[in-house]
Formats: sequence, structure tokens, C-alpha cells
Amino acid sequence: MLAAGKTRPEPGIDIFEHPEPKITRGDEVLIEVAACGICGSDLHTYRWRAEEMSRVKRQMQFPRVLGHEVAGTVRQAGRDVVGGFQVGDRAMCETSAGCGFCYYCHMGRPNLCERRHEYTLGVGADGGFARFMVIRSNCLYKIPASISFVEAAVMEPFAMVVHAIGRSHMKAGDHVVIMGPGPMGLLAAMIAKASGAASVTVAGLAIDRERLIVASRIGAEAIEISGNRLEEAVLNRTDGRGADIVFDIAGGSEALSSALEVVRKAGEVVMVGLGDPGPLEQKTIVIKELSIVGALSRLPSDWDRASALISSRTVDLRPVISHILPLQRAKEAFELLDARKGIKIVLVPGVES
Repeated sequence: MLAAGKTRPEPGIDIFEHPEPKITRGDEVLIEVAACGICGSDLHTYRWRAEEMSRVKRQMQFPRVLGHEVAGTVRQAGRDVVGGFQVGDRAMCETSAGCGFCYYCHMGRPNLCERRHEYTLGVGADGGFARFMVIRSNCLYKIPASISFVEAAVMEPFAMVVHAIGRSHMKAGDHVVIMGPGPMGLLAAMIAKASGAASVTVAGLAIDRERLIVASRIGAEAIEISGNRLEEAVLNRTDGRGADIVFDIAGGSEALSSALEVVRKAGEVVMVGLGDPGPLEQKTIVIKELSIVGALSRLPSDWDRASALISSRTVDLRPVISHILPLQRAKEAFELLDARKGIKIVLVPGVES
């Protein structure tokens, strides 16, 4: 079968022939992939920069099929499958479910599982940039009838945003700032607006102009960070106080620094992005008496909430899906994202270019 991924530890992505996978455990299922989104972590793997690849290098064997934002149909099921999945069911996939036995899994926090990286789609196991994929059944969630395969391929990052919002103390009437206008930032803006935020501001760089235009279209105030523009806009909108909550989706020292500047005293910063934040600005945090919250991955309940938001059309994922391309054009897709063109690109195996 045709697949896209890494065949060697260096920059780039390859299109190659790969054997069709087979179930080897009773709790596994064979998925025929209908759609698979390209994640920011896939882009990091594509770039293969040494400072970002230390963990991946230890776990990845070659060739490795990439892709973990997977939606498809169950074509074969082992005898010990959980969740009631049967052949013909439509399913969307968690990147890495918890082991079920460690301290954090027993706490009901499988997103913090001590062994979750041992079986991660596209890293420790082959992912969804192919026609077929094998996955453990405890990583599956059923796709509601009202949600398309392409939309379901965006549910994994959307559920992560739902988790981040749930980790916050956001309330109706809050002024919200989102650092980073990528897919997750735009999805966070949608949820904030649907939750009754008084204002939603999405901040990005000059190179993010196309994405900031989309932010405006979904009803957020889009601000290109330059000079003090972001701080001035937020202060003007909040009677000089600052934002109640800032979601740092972008990650990195500049985004975090801006987040700490624009949040009000006794406000909250939710950190989602995994960039190097640099030295923590302890003085600002103490003087403003800020709450700093981390948000990692998703919980099973976040998938349920995400599905409900999309099924009810409270949130519409379609504005963030900029391209739907056949798997054969995976290199083009990665080149577009590497140049920060497009927003969310979904690859569709089995469709001719």
C-alpha cells in the first residue's frame, strides 16, 4: 500500500510502498483510513531539527508511517476489542491512550500516563498516512453520524483545545486572548466565542496574515504582533485592565512574554504550546498574582464534549480546514505548511491526485 512518512532520520517526508498491517493482538483493530490531518508535531518530524527530535529519535524505527489525526472505518476487529467496536463502525483515533495501570491512569488522567509514549501513532507505531492502520481499540471513539470523516480527522486537536478550555476558569463575559492563529488557536477562539466571551483576540506574527484573516472571519479580533499593538488593543478593550485569560497556544518565549504582559492582575495564563518558553518571568507572575495552568493532550471526556460541540454545530470546524489533498500529494502538503501557507491540511488515502 502507498504510505507517507520517514524512511531515514533526516529532514523531509517520503512517499513509499509499505506492507499492509495485520492485527497481532486481541485488543487491536484494523482501520481503513478515510482521512488523516497533518499535525504541528508531524511538521516538526518533517523538519527533523536536532533540538526537537531527541525523544522521537529514541522511539522511532524506520520506515515509519506518520499521521495520528485519523478517521476511518473498522475493517477487522480482534477478539478482545473494548468499546463495542464492530466491523463497519466509523472511528476516530486517540494518538496514545494510557496504559491503564500506572498511578496517573488510576487517577483518571491517562493523558499523563507514565507509559503513553511507548505506543504513539506515527512515532512508536505506524500512523494514518496510509490506506490501512492497526491500532489498539482503547484508542478509538465512535464518529457521530452528523460528523464527516474529514471533520473527524480534526477532532483530535479539537478535543485537545476542549481540554485546555476545561483546565481554565473561563466564564461568560471574560475577555480572552489567544496567542497563535494556527488550527488550535482558531479552534480555541471558536469555543471561547461559543462560551460567551465578551471579546476574543487572536494574536499572530506578520507571516500569519492568512491565518489572522480567518480569525477575523470567525468573529475574533485579529492582531498582528508588532511593537505594543497587542497590549494597546487589549487594554483599550478592557478599560485598561488586561485580559481575564490568555491561552498560549503558540508556545515559545515571545508568546509567553506577551501573554504575561496582556493578562490582567489576578488573571490566568493557560499554557498549551510546547515551544521553549525561555526563563520564566517570575517577577511578573508574583507582582500580578497570576495563575499559570498547563494543559496536555486530552481526556476521554474531552472527546465526548468535542463531539457534542460539532454534532450540534455549536462550533464549525470547516473554516480551519484549508486543504483536502490525496495522500500522493503529501510532500506538497508539508511544503505548504512549512511555508505557513494554509491552516489545517487533511490527507485522504485512496483518492487519486
